[in-house]
Amino acid sequence: MKVRHLEITTMVGCRVACVYCPQDKISHRYFGADRMMRYDDFKTYIEKIPKRVVVHFTGFAEPFLNPRCMDMIEYAARRGHPIYISTTLAGMTREDIRRLSKLAYYEFQIHLPSAEKAMNLAINDKYFSLLSDLVTAGIITDFHFHGNEVHPVVGAWLRQHAADFAQFQIQDRAGNLNTEKVKARMSTPVTTAAKPNGKLRCDRIYQNVLLPNGDVVLCCMDWSAEHVLGNLKRDRFEDLYRSETFRRVLRGLRKPGDDILCRTCTVAQSGAVRDRLKTAIHNVPGIGPLAAQTLSQLRQVTRPLGRFVFHASRASR
Repeated sequence: MKVRHLEITTMVGCRVACVYCPQDKISHRYFGADRMMRYDDFKTYIEKIPKRVVVHFTGFAEPFLNPRCMDMIEYAARRGHPIYISTTLAGMTREDIRRLSKLAYYEFQIHLPSAEKAMNLAINDKYFSLLSDLVTAGIITDFHFHGNEVHPVVGAWLRQHAADFAQFQIQDRAGNLNTEKVKARMSTPVTTAAKPNGKLRCDRIYQNVLLPNGDVVLCCMDWSAEHVLGNLKRDRFEDLYRSETFRRVLRGLRKPGDDILCRTCTVAQSGAVRDRLKTAIHNVPGIGPLAAQTLSQLRQVTRPLGRFVFHASRASR
């Protein structure tokens, strides 16, 4: 049985506004009256979710910007769900950390600021106080940042406290990200997808994202809410995977011509070696797109020659 995950977007319109998160897309496509998830609505949603489902407090916004986030985490944990948290610490309090320290986690990630100041986050005494409390609590599973370098002061603090951190690539979020905006602020290359022609596979179709109004979209790349699987105010959790939208995604993974989000995503993996090579070439900094285009043109030129050689060899038999 596949491990299923559900990401909780506790609010729409994240003020941290990381330059590599397309907040404009989800803000424009969200139609709920409440942009902040209500605690009572959360309880209604979570009661419909099987306890084996990993509940992520991440989604399309910093989870702790919702004042009831900690209550939601505790409620999900009491129900027996594995808990996954990814946070920048924005909106978090020391009291939250005291309560967090009493729980167990599937993962607990800290999203660090980069040296290029790509997020609206104050790096001050309060930030380091929270960071220190979390490190002391011993619940963090990893630290990561996006960009060329971690924020220098934060990096120095982590090294002093013997905490390792990882560098994550910046992805174009299946074409939802304004890459020119990113390039204007950061020197880090943006990873984009070279559209694969073959069958695709991706486990993220079972890691869906819940919005405050109850809508459930396909995955963390679906910032434009292209694939809404259902709504947990009216639908059962299992019905999400019986919906026509989900079935269309499954068909699209098998059929190259179908227009689904996965065909523009770097996370979806092709079974074809040629497609994986094409994507790798496409993402070589500086020359990738041009190199991929040149190879494609070369293939168009040599294809008739290949047919000629094939027919000539058959005629000679």
